[in-house]
Amino acid sequence: MTRASGRVVLVGMPSTLRLDWTPISVKELKVSASWAYHHAEELDGRMQATFDIALSLMNQGRVNLEWMVTHIFPLEEYKNAFEMLGKRGNYQIIKAAFKFD
Repeated sequence: MTRASGRVVLVGMPSTLRLDWTPISVKELKVSASWAYHHAEELDGRMQATFDIALSLMNQGRVNLEWMVTHIFPLEEYKNAFEMLGKRGNYQIIKAAFKFD
């Protein structure tokens, strides 16, 4: 799900990819690909992959990402959730989550 004229980066693509290009054309998306993605940074005195750093920071509670979840839906409202996500600009959705009882 990407806004019109948005950008999609395909990371670690498989050797074969079957893709319907219609939504990409209709929404005039910019698509780029990256076969490999590895970057290291120093954190807490040692070199770590940036993806591992991000997961570690989240697990330690050192970053608060709760603000990104702007809408929470009960699972039975999945159709409404995906409809709203498809038109997220109309509903000011950043991220949506499902609540499991």
